[in-house]
Amino acid sequence: MLALCRAQEALGRLDEVAHRSPLGKGWGHAVRLREVQQLAHLHGIHVSLREVWQTQLPGSTTRIATVPMVRPYLDAVMGECPRWLSELGGTMPRSAQTALWHLRMLRRGTAPAFDRLPAMLAAVGALRDVWLPLVTAITAHPTDYLAALHTTTQTDSADPLVSHFAHSIVNACHAEITLIDRLTALRTHLLTTARGHTGHILEVIAALTTTPVLNNRWISEQHKITTKAATNITDTLVSQGILAPHPYFKWGAVLPCACTEPFSSWAGCVAV
Repeated sequence: MLALCRAQEALGRLDEVAHRSPLGKGWGHAVRLREVQQLAHLHGIHVSLREVWQTQLPGSTTRIATVPMVRPYLDAVMGECPRWLSELGGTMPRSAQTALWHLRMLRRGTAPAFDRLPAMLAAVGALRDVWLPLVTAITAHPTDYLAALHTTTQTDSADPLVSHFAHSIVNACHAEITLIDRLTALRTHLLTTARGHTGHILEVIAALTTTPVLNNRWISEQHKITTKAATNITDTLVSQGILAPHPYFKWGAVLPCACTEPFSSWAGCVAV
C-alpha cells in the first residue's frame, strides 16, 4: 500500500529532523504532554496545555483543579514504556503494526487502546523517541477516525483503519517538521535578543521552546542554582517581554509570551 510506504518515509524524515534539531532534547517530553492533553479531551476532560505543563513544575503551582482528572493520563503517557511493547517485533510497516495493535486493544476498551499509543512508534523502532503525537494525529478529525473504524468493523478488514493511520501519520509528520522548524527559528530569535547575557539565563531561554511554562523552583533545580539566582533570571526575562507572569500565581509559573503564536498551531492547544 502506497500510504504505508509514504508513512514509513515520513517517519524516517521526522526522526532525523527531530534528532538533529536543537529542540531534540526536550521535544519528546513536550510531545508526551500534548498527548496527555489530547487523551484527556477524548475522555471529556477539557484542560489547557498550560495546565498540563504545570503538572511538571515543582512547588504549589501544580495544585490545580484539573490535576486529579488528568493524573491517569499523565501516569500512562509519562511512565516507562512497558517492555512488551518493544518486543512486538514483526516485519510489517510500523504504521500498520501500530494500527493493528490499536484495533486489537480496542476489544479491551478505549483506555488501553489509546493510553499506550504515544509510545508505540518509538517502542517498535520507527522513531528514536516520542517525536510524533500519534493520538492527536489519528483523532484530529474524529469523524474520519470513527468512519475508518466503522468500515473496518463492518467489512471485517483492517485496511480502512490501517489506511487512516498511515495517512494521519504522513500529515502529522509534515506538521511536526514544520513546527520544529518554526520553533527552532523562534529559539534562534530569542537567543539573538538576549545578546549581552551569559550563563544560565541563555540556557533557560534556549529551553523555552520546549518548556514554555516554568517557575523559579524549576529553574533552580534544573540548573543547580539558588532560588534567588533563578528569580533574577525570570525577573530579567519578564522585563524584556520574553516571559509573562502567570495570571493566577504571583510567584508561580511564567509563560513565554513570544512562544504563544507557534504553540497555537499545535493540535488541541488552546488557552496556552
